[in-house]
Amino acid sequence: MIIRQADEKDVRDIVKVLAGAFNRADWKEGGENYKRQIEKVSRSIDEWFVLVDDGKIVGTLEILKHRLRIGKAVIIKGDVGEVSILPECQGKGYGSKMMEDAILWMRKERYDLSRLGGLVKFYSRFGYIRFPRRYVEITVGNKARAGASIVEEGEVPIDKELLSKIRLFDPEKDFNSYIELVDRFESRYNGSSVREKPLKAKDIEVGPLFFVFVEDGKVVGYFSGCRYEKDLGGPEGMLTIYNIGYEWERPYVLKALVSYINNLGYREGIKRITIRLPFDPEIIKTISETPVRFQVIETYGGTSGNMIQIININSLFERLIPELEERIKNSIASFKGILEIAIEKDSVQIEIDKGKINVLENGKPDVRIEIKEFYLVQLVLGLLSFSEVEGLVDRGRKLKIEEKEVLRILFPRKPVFSGVWG
Repeated sequence: MIIRQADEKDVRDIVKVLAGAFNRADWKEGGENYKRQIEKVSRSIDEWFVLVDDGKIVGTLEILKHRLRIGKAVIIKGDVGEVSILPECQGKGYGSKMMEDAILWMRKERYDLSRLGGLVKFYSRFGYIRFPRRYVEITVGNKARAGASIVEEGEVPIDKELLSKIRLFDPEKDFNSYIELVDRFESRYNGSSVREKPLKAKDIEVGPLFFVFVEDGKVVGYFSGCRYEKDLGGPEGMLTIYNIGYEWERPYVLKALVSYINNLGYREGIKRITIRLPFDPEIIKTISETPVRFQVIETYGGTSGNMIQIININSLFERLIPELEERIKNSIASFKGILEIAIEKDSVQIEIDKGKINVLENGKPDVRIEIKEFYLVQLVLGLLSFSEVEGLVDRGRKLKIEEKEVLRILFPRKPVFSGVWG
């Protein structure tokens, strides 16, 4: 039994495994859905792995390489998906073997984190822990009391002039200003994607739910998403907006876009809409100035859900150095020495001296803190600040004031993008 990276000759076998594992009778060879899957796998064949037993491909999975922004730093996440075993080979340990090898491969290739979505009971065996997903949920068509009356929360009025500026995305007209705006908007947030190479117009999938707000001859707001046949629950409503942004100096654009999304749902009889938005106080305040009914939701799923783990803690902190040094550079932190940060399965040593940080292999730590991996991932992303969890690590040997001080500076709470890590 071997696990190896796939190549072009494996494409048909990969699709066969996927169809069997996910019971896709509509992927019959020669059909349109089958052809689409062949094209999809072919385009990303470098990201696929196959499990071969006695010369036959019996399993497959995909590892997407994502580069995530953490301030001035960029870390690497491996997104594991499409974990599949032929039905007749299930229950024989193939899936476990494939996951174990995938994690070893990511560690060797210096991936920092890994994420997947799936059955908690199964994937927790390989070190994955439940992790939140964040989204904004809009509910449409509710009955609300207004004094002695009951009113329906339906369409939200949009100024006619603003409404005239919202239209479908046109790649020829809009691409340049759209992609510039995406970069400006997303670069404000930890956890957003950093592209390895610039996008071209042909790289963008243009669907029927891709709208832009155009003003002064350029794109100043956008959203795109999917309309599903049914509500999938959690972050995926019947209408799900995966991609949204606007020019920060024009909050009225966000108000108009969110109202427009609300009205799209109302007209189609959709009761629940989900939007993947950063939990940014300014964004939440701006939406709250519209009459749209919304909730800000952080969910951990249930039997199945979003899961994450640290794959290589040393490479993670090596890549974080530019941002950690930026945070400490102009601070009042007085700590100088070697700090060891330990999670359940691993630890890292960082040397701090005169605003510079180095990752050490076998130093003699001046201070060691033990922290749950669940908290450390959130500290890295900025979902939590060290101040919020210091009581959970300040046990046994009490942290000195200068030690607490430097950890608070290294790990502040930050606005975090939504979707890429969950």
